[in-house]
Amino acid sequence: MKLGRLKSYLPLVIFIVVLIIIMWLSYVPFPNIVKLAVADYPNQQVPTIVSPGGDFELPANAEKVWLGGRELEIKQRIVRIPQDLLPGWYNLTIQLDGANSTRYNSIYVTPFNLQDFTFVQITDMHTPCYGGQDVEERKGVIDLINDMGPAFVVDTGDMTDYGLEEQYVWYEHIISGLEIPLYTIPGNMESYSDPNLERYAKYLGPGNYYFYFGETLFAAGAALHSPRSWGGFDDAQLAWLDATLSKEAKLKFLLHHIPIASEEGRDYKYVPWGWKDGHFSQIEQGRERIVDILTREKAITLSGHWHGYSNKFEYEGATFYNTPSVTRMTGIKEGPRFRLFHIQNGTITYDNVIEYERLDITCEYRTDSTQVKISIKNEHIFPVPLNIHVKLAPSQFPYKTDLGEITASTASGDIWVKYSAPVGESEIQVVTTPEQ
Repeated sequence: MKLGRLKSYLPLVIFIVVLIIIMWLSYVPFPNIVKLAVADYPNQQVPTIVSPGGDFELPANAEKVWLGGRELEIKQRIVRIPQDLLPGWYNLTIQLDGANSTRYNSIYVTPFNLQDFTFVQITDMHTPCYGGQDVEERKGVIDLINDMGPAFVVDTGDMTDYGLEEQYVWYEHIISGLEIPLYTIPGNMESYSDPNLERYAKYLGPGNYYFYFGETLFAAGAALHSPRSWGGFDDAQLAWLDATLSKEAKLKFLLHHIPIASEEGRDYKYVPWGWKDGHFSQIEQGRERIVDILTREKAITLSGHWHGYSNKFEYEGATFYNTPSVTRMTGIKEGPRFRLFHIQNGTITYDNVIEYERLDITCEYRTDSTQVKISIKNEHIFPVPLNIHVKLAPSQFPYKTDLGEITASTASGDIWVKYSAPVGESEIQVVTTPEQ
């Protein structure tokens, strides 16, 4: 009887032993986290977001530049975007030391106000090796986020289950419906079968970089080391983060996977060395220095790793958000979730966790595409700020909405409707206004 019971656990024991052996054979103190070189920015994996009439910086050796086939002037490394450039993605061609190179979809012209915008944090996608319902539900979550109309999305790691090639391929399928920029950092899962993060770099790019949205700074700083469910910063990464987070900005974010500081430790709370000065941390090396940097800069850290856990923790002037998994997890009653932020003039005015199963957005177009009905069902206990993108037939006449506000539109029919969806059901009608 007892022997039979033990036999049922044999496959699990074998799996754990094999996993430990693999991790031991592939041990590295710190993964090779690629830092984005100045000369490589912007690119498809780390694009620049600008507004019409805005500007961006080029490498010092840039001689000429073309945006969407249109040559632009360079003044002391700065390129100004034409005011008449429509929102959307653009290819950037740069002449460096006499040679031209094209960086596809490396510039995104945003329709949103750089001082008043929303963005979404997703984390812990844990993409499997196979397709089917699990993958399609994940894709449905990303499609909903796209319909909500944030300015961009950040993914704070564990986008795959073990960093396998097939998992990155399915991850690309999941995010394929996003019309907006996505910025990623690796989590511990990406290093399990790929300790030097070579596959991660191939598919998703560098793990250390920064970008601005207006006057808001976002620094991506992955901190991974063995044992891989814990984290740590080496001296080189701490120096890079110190310099990056010292840059001028109204508001500063650190994108990071493993929690740096929290008021509790989830199921890790029983590990005694995780408790540090009244808070819990899964950062072993460099913790005191990164906390000093974050508190000095009053930076906000966005992390995941704990799947079902959602928390905001204040510590010595710094703020730490832990966001739950964007996928359905065994043993967690809630379904997929993600966090929506609203930033106004350098201040966070909204930071709620959105549940995939409690929000629905549906667009019904008239046959001639001169009118669309947007139906919204919000089952949360709070309103949800949206910037819904719809596409009507091209028109020389203005577009009109009966609810919310049209914040941007083009003659080609792209329209963005800003609307705070109240609790319950609501409908918005967007129409082409005929000539009077």
